[in-house]
Amino acid sequence: MTLEQKIRNAIPELQEATKGCVIKSKYYGLAELIHYDKEYFNYLFVDEKLQFRSDNEKNIEIIGKPIQLNHVLEYLLEIRKYSITDLQIIELINRWNLKSKLLSNQSPELKNFINQLA
Repeated sequence: MTLEQKIRNAIPELQEATKGCVIKSKYYGLAELIHYDKEYFNYLFVDEKLQFRSDNEKNIEIIGKPIQLNHVLEYLLEIRKYSITDLQIIELINRWNLKSKLLSNQSPELKNFINQLA
């Protein structure tokens, strides 16, 4: 199981169909969800131009919200409870490339470090 999958399993809110969630359309590929009303997904699809699309649940797979630093910290605090130290948290933040808040844009070394902490 990848680090991203472990975090998504530990934080179910990342998988909720809410604004900002990444979805995969059967017909259009990856897109950002802008509205969901329990029948239809309204989303933005980006190709050579920005397009608005709407589709029903059977044609959509929920990928989830992008994992950010706050989600990583929540994950570690959830699974480690009181055994993670302040120094480990500080080291994680020091290693994090602060030019991006997304886990997907971080180095493999940082992801390995997070796996070791977990």
